[in-house]
Amino acid sequence: MASELRAHGVPKSAIAVTGIPMLNGFRHPVAQQEARAQLGVPHAAKTVLVTGGGCGIGAVEALEPILQCELDCELLVAAGGQTDRHRLLDLSGNYPGRLRIFDDDVPMPMLVRAADVVVGKPGGLSVSEALACGRPFLAVCSLGGQESFNVAFLEANGLGEAVDSEQLISRLRQWLADPLLLAQLQAKAWSYGWREGAGAIAGSVLQTVMPQALGEHKGNNP
Repeated sequence: MASELRAHGVPKSAIAVTGIPMLNGFRHPVAQQEARAQLGVPHAAKTVLVTGGGCGIGAVEALEPILQCELDCELLVAAGGQTDRHRLLDLSGNYPGRLRIFDDDVPMPMLVRAADVVVGKPGGLSVSEALACGRPFLAVCSLGGQESFNVAFLEANGLGEAVDSEQLISRLRQWLADPLLLAQLQAKAWSYGWREGAGAIAGSVLQTVMPQALGEHKGNNP
């Protein structure tokens, strides 16, 4: 986006590349084992976080093939905002002990850090949160538009890809079975994560506004 702005004549000095502002917990996310200890996830478990973004789109569609193939992993589900929660509860009842559903009272940074891989709809915030925590992202149920650009970014940089149900299982099996490959993917994801977006935006605004504000008050009492 910054390159496109410059191409349209916007001066470089007027552009601040900050990344999406996120919750404060993403600035310094906890270590994986600390997150797992707080959530009760086994220390050595292969763990997948499934999220459907703000509206829950794609979560059930991603979970069903994983549960049906009996993939050996812990399944965490970020259920905040899920519009079809009853379907999640049905899945939980049909596959007892296979998935754990978390509501908004559990911080998202904790859930992402506890996982090894994130699966979900590739919205800008979901992808940014995964990368900020050093987690590769498998995209399901992309709605196109800006999400297609997010998928293209993931694929171009080796951080994840768009998958259908069959590809999802194949990729999860590959990544979870190879600790070295998984560690490399996580390290690369971490290197692409932006964790200071909110502070950078606030700093940029203050730097721009404060000189003007100070000028307006010059010579006046505070």
